[in-house]
Amino acid sequence: MPMRVKDIALRTGLSGRTIRRWIADGKLAAEKDETGQHAFTEDHVAAILRVKVPNYRPITKYVLSLSNNKGGVGKTATAINLARELAETYSVLLVDFDPQANATEATVDNPDDRSFLNHIVDGVPLSDLIIPAKQFDVLPSHVSFSRLEMDMLMPRPEGLLALRNALVALDDYQIIIIDTPPSLGIYQHMALCTSNGVFVPVQAASFAINGVYNLNEMINRVNSEFNLKAEMIGIGLTMYDQRNAMDSAVKTKLNDIFGDLVFRTVIRRNTSINESMTLRLPVKDMAPKSYGAQDYAELAAETVFHVAKG
Repeated sequence: MPMRVKDIALRTGLSGRTIRRWIADGKLAAEKDETGQHAFTEDHVAAILRVKVPNYRPITKYVLSLSNNKGGVGKTATAINLARELAETYSVLLVDFDPQANATEATVDNPDDRSFLNHIVDGVPLSDLIIPAKQFDVLPSHVSFSRLEMDMLMPRPEGLLALRNALVALDDYQIIIIDTPPSLGIYQHMALCTSNGVFVPVQAASFAINGVYNLNEMINRVNSEFNLKAEMIGIGLTMYDQRNAMDSAVKTKLNDIFGDLVFRTVIRRNTSINESMTLRLPVKDMAPKSYGAQDYAELAAETVFHVAKG
């Protein structure tokens, strides 16, 4: 379905008046369709963003899992804030694949009990389950989603590919971010089967490195089992305090072991991030000048560099 002026204005941040002026001046080539309205495509969005956004890189469709088998590392906060930053430039879907449903609670007003389980059990199309949020869309989760793990104690290969097969039919999103639970179980397995890339948020603490090793082994097993090509695109430190000797030591060790996989951007310990999660807002919308907002903006830019490079 073609985009209209209001759609492309939302995607690019330009006003409708500016878009019409660009068309009149010949800066934006857009034809009118049979209804007499200008019809836009992703190519038009890219043309605008190349002018408007420094270092813009086109992305067609990329599925990125945020994964760590350890809880309390800021994974959900990173998923939400990364989705918010990327939505400035790209069409983004946030998939809450955790039965705890924290990402859903933080982004969707008055969520009901829908989740990917409705697609698996009842055959509900994924497009009917997605809920539009303010800046990006959300495939929500619910505590009832935990039933999936019980139903798939002995998963069949086609079951593990269910999310991958369902997302294939979605053409509306350039970037799909999957927030996974803190485990290496069924949900993580399904997410990895679906992903082009994996980003690992880690807290600068003991056993952080072991968690990265475990996840990388699981990625390799999934790739081998299903002939896939998911890859770990990066490791990012969260809740980082450079004044803390342990944080600095873990950062140094991660760099020594994993080299370029460790992102330059670190998410510094910042109360604004916790406060924004409590208020159910991305930190950019609550405290745009805070360290948290600055760090997530830099993390998004570094993520795009790695994704587009791949």
